[in-house]
This record gives sequence, C-alpha cells and structure tokens, in this order.
Amino acid sequence: MKRTMFKLTKTIVPAACLLLCMGASPQAVKSDHWSPAQLLDRAQHLRQLAEQGNGSASETLEKYPDHYTMLAFRNRNGGAELHQNFADVFYILDGRATLMTGGEVVDSKTGTPG
Repeated sequence: MKRTMFKLTKTIVPAACLLLCMGASPQAVKSDHWSPAQLLDRAQHLRQLAEQGNGSASETLEKYPDHYTMLAFRNRNGGAELHQNFADVFYILDGRATLMTGGEVVDSKTGTPG
C-alpha cells in the first residue's frame, strides 16, 4: 500500500482531485482554463465554509468523460489517502503544503470504493 499524508496550512488547492483515467482518448477530452486569480476569487466562499466546518471545503469545477477537477481550501492537516482507480494532481495557489508519499496506511478505512 502507498501512504500519502498532507500537511497543509491555509492552502488553496485547485484541481485537487484531477482524476485521471488511463484510457481517455485526446479527442474526447474537454479542457478549460482557470487563471490563478479566478480560482482564488472562486475559493473565497470555500475559505468561509472551511472556517465554519472542519477546516476543509471543496467543490467540483468541471466533470469530463474520464476525469474531473476540483477546487479545495484546507486550513488543517489531511490524513493518509490511497486511491486504487485514479490519481490526484495538486497545484498550490496560496499557502504551503508538505506531501509525503510511500510507506503503509495505518488503520485504513474505505471512504468510497475505488
């Protein structure tokens, strides 16, 4: 098993879960462009939701045939994650993050299948 742990401090993560499927054909993939300023502006309400809740909030930006993009705000550390059927790609727009990979997930729990 592969362990991934995030240490985040007031971080805005666009495309937090850019979920990639290996069989996607280039002709079928739609793409959009979001500037950092647009994403930071859009993330303001996520910041408020995170402060009112558990320190994390996200929204789906767009769904595509074989993946989707999300915008997330986190002001707390994340736990270990292991994905069987997709990969996460992170772009940090504001704040800082530490990404740790490798090892084993201790006391793992399935959030959603796959």
